[in-house]
Amino acid sequence: MKQTMMVSIALTSLSGVLLALHFTWGAFFLLLLILHLLQRKPTLINIIFIFFLTVFFCIHATLSEQRSVTNLSTSQQNFKLSFHEMIEWDGNLLKGEAITSKGESVVARYRINSKEEFSHLKENWKIGMECRVLGTLSQPMKNTNENSFNYREYLRQKEIYWILNIEEFNIMDCVPAERSLLLELKEWRYEGMEIIKNQFPEKVVGLSLALIFGDRNEISEESLQAYQRLGVIHLLAISGLHVGFLFSLIYMILVRLGMTKESTRTFLLILLPIYVILTGASPPVVRAASIVMIVILSKKLKWKWSLLDSLSLSFIIFLLINPQIIFNIGFQLSYIVSFSLMLSTSILNLPYQILQLLCVTLISQIVSIPIILYHFFEFSIISLIVNLFYVPMFTFIILPLLLLSFLFQLTLPFVNSLIFPVLTVMISKVDELSIFLTKMPFITLVLGRPAPWLMILYPVIILLTLLQFERKKWMKGSILITSILTIQYFSPYLDSNGEVIFIDVGQGDCILIVLPNREAVYMIDTGGTIQFEVEEWEKRKNTYSVGEDTIVPLLKSKGIHRINKLLLTHSDMDHIGGAREIINEINVNQIIISPNSYKKPEMELIVQAAREKSIEMREGRKGDEWKTKSSHFFILYPDDDEYEGNNDSLVLLGNLGGKTWLFTGDLEKDGEQQVIRQYQLKIDVLKVGHHGSHSSTTGEFLEELQPEIAIISAGRKNRYGHPHPEVMTNLRSRKIKVYQTNLDGAIHYKFLGKKGTFTTYPP
Repeated sequence: MKQTMMVSIALTSLSGVLLALHFTWGAFFLLLLILHLLQRKPTLINIIFIFFLTVFFCIHATLSEQRSVTNLSTSQQNFKLSFHEMIEWDGNLLKGEAITSKGESVVARYRINSKEEFSHLKENWKIGMECRVLGTLSQPMKNTNENSFNYREYLRQKEIYWILNIEEFNIMDCVPAERSLLLELKEWRYEGMEIIKNQFPEKVVGLSLALIFGDRNEISEESLQAYQRLGVIHLLAISGLHVGFLFSLIYMILVRLGMTKESTRTFLLILLPIYVILTGASPPVVRAASIVMIVILSKKLKWKWSLLDSLSLSFIIFLLINPQIIFNIGFQLSYIVSFSLMLSTSILNLPYQILQLLCVTLISQIVSIPIILYHFFEFSIISLIVNLFYVPMFTFIILPLLLLSFLFQLTLPFVNSLIFPVLTVMISKVDELSIFLTKMPFITLVLGRPAPWLMILYPVIILLTLLQFERKKWMKGSILITSILTIQYFSPYLDSNGEVIFIDVGQGDCILIVLPNREAVYMIDTGGTIQFEVEEWEKRKNTYSVGEDTIVPLLKSKGIHRINKLLLTHSDMDHIGGAREIINEINVNQIIISPNSYKKPEMELIVQAAREKSIEMREGRKGDEWKTKSSHFFILYPDDDEYEGNNDSLVLLGNLGGKTWLFTGDLEKDGEQQVIRQYQLKIDVLKVGHHGSHSSTTGEFLEELQPEIAIISAGRKNRYGHPHPEVMTNLRSRKIKVYQTNLDGAIHYKFLGKKGTFTTYPP
């Protein structure tokens, strides 16, 4: 693998930045830097230079972090906003980034009140508008479930600290900003996107916006998930491959038309920054454009720079401008794949193009594994094969046709009467194929987020794998990478710790029980969101789904690909609304429901979905029990076949982790009375019934059970006022320790043998 001094400097900048922002990873990359330098046998001057450069980047990142503070406060209500970026029109919600008069960016959100107001706003809106609004500031939400998306941290990395909820907004109070070249380019982008939205066939719109302007908002959620699961989601963004292909084509055409090479390079230097702005300036586009610009400049200045030098310099410039970008997923994937491919030229030296493409895809997949697993918890087993078909098709057929169709729409729109039908059929078939492939079994491998020791081991194994490939020892390399994947897959089965998690699903219940050594995984209820009827114009593109957006990612992050028993206590949506998404994504062995609750429409849909998946369905009744090596469970209630709602919730008694647990669903006073009349119970942990409603958790019930811990699952600022003050008084007067998901986030009980500890997330 050929290496240059610029690679050493890039590694130095990475080490320095991470020492300031994430010390553990900074120390790891510093160790790699030292090993890299020892291999090169540096001079004393080189060592001193690298040392001071590391210190410089560490100090630079530290100072950048310290400067990242807000100048706004919650007491401010009047704002002057400048909208220099495109805003999103999502049903009745207008949202986008805006700059306040203090020069600080915020995420502005405004709920549109009527269809007429929506039309009026859309007709009069222009990029660069400056508006006076009345609103309130709130902090972005932290992630309240382990391994979930941290929206607050995501915005902080962009130096955004507030969400501005606009309460009063009138387009007549807005004025166009002073025009500039930058705003003009952004306006061209907006107008180009509107042409595609209004004049392209519906099936072609989403992909056209993604590949021409870098906007994926119009691609359906189903298609996005399919491409993600197949490992080809990178094709729905403007990648370095696209940029390289496009500008190589432009260069060749201009030279063939008679322009000198020198003039062509100058023209491309001017065109590249314009192209970056028109396509949304995503990290892969900026990376590719910056490399091309550095290469062109090096040729003009007669520097003998390689592509690897140019890539390293662009990486260094990125970290100088914004050290926080090191945490951006697109940035991580873009550079790790690019560096790996450029350092693997000897591996790619194969006789046939198909073998070269196979090798490029293989290396790209291997080096991206730890990043993909860290952020998405699974990767596609068939991605190598799928990429071999999809990459050439998108790069050499679909992308050129989309670019041509857009140019023809601007100049000779009648030509598109020939192109649009071809594109519509082609894109439809690709989408259908993608969705079909995702429905096949065993196409993805759920491994979870790697433990810290695995995250450190992965780069070492990947490096050794590539070295074996370089020596043409393909089998040994394949065994190495397969071995670490196998280790991660089986590591949960060697973990003697168990866990009970009360997942924060807002106003609802969802409890995950993971037994030691993965003896079994149980889930009690799945949360759910109640959807209200709205007019067509108010409907949002991607509504929040607790199953898809919260529970499934949490399960996958822990490497859980199978639930042994899913207990649905009763048929309320806030207890079963996420079940279908879980059934579709996770293997479920058995579903247990309350007797005759399947007659309710909501539960009937779940029963139907379970039948389609051949999942065993049964009704739980008083007297049912099961046990494992480390646990014992009993169903205490209901004891009849008449389903009456909350008071026929399944009530489960569990012995695990050295504690006795009572899970009560939405059991109310009458049901509580029946339970304590039938059983002599003393418990340690009570899952409080009905989210802390005043209709549950009576003093008599608590006196009989005498729990030490009570856990309430309720939504923040919920409309029902849960938990009720009377319930809280009943609990606190008996000195019962209370945990609440609406205040504490997710509640965890981790145990080893008969000893365990309660913690909350975030801590």
